[in-house]
Amino acid sequence: MKKRQTFKVGENHGKKIVNISDEILCFSNSSKDIFLKAYPDSIEKIIVKPHDISGRYEKIYNPNNTSEMITIGILGGINEAKGAGIVKDLVSHIDNNKINAKVIVIGQISIPINSKSFKVTGRYDKKDLESIVRKYNITKFLIPSIWPETFSYTTDEIMQMGYPLIVFDLGAPAERVRNYELGRVIEIDKINEVLFGN
Repeated sequence: MKKRQTFKVGENHGKKIVNISDEILCFSNSSKDIFLKAYPDSIEKIIVKPHDISGRYEKIYNPNNTSEMITIGILGGINEAKGAGIVKDLVSHIDNNKINAKVIVIGQISIPINSKSFKVTGRYDKKDLESIVRKYNITKFLIPSIWPETFSYTTDEIMQMGYPLIVFDLGAPAERVRNYELGRVIEIDKINEVLFGN
């Protein structure tokens, strides 16, 4: 049995925890790089092991979809860090420029957005995701997260379904999508240009 560790007020608890740890598990190389900026001496203890959710969904994307409307799917619970402000700006751009497009949040969003170009489905059961994506005729997905996520289940789920996917150059989503045939890693200020060519 290992000796119990105690911590004094004012100590650097993070450094002490790192020092007594045998292993430090990261779910992406991106999170490993961020961790090493704070604790560069921990490199020998770090193990990178992504979550494995393979086989959860079938490839359902139809590249021959003839819909004239661009329907952008956004998956999950979207708060400020996950890109709620980005979604709001995107919908405003669609409305202000009268673009034939719609944004569908499959999940929830933390801020109100009132527009005919926008819909929130609400919470969903994961077993229903494929049918929801088909119902709304999603043509491509966007991960609008503005912070470096450590893994991103939604990125993995979208890739399993085989859809075109756009992410910002941050964290684990960018790391994964760089090697995805239908993926685009972009700078935040290029979002409208990439989605709509303007």
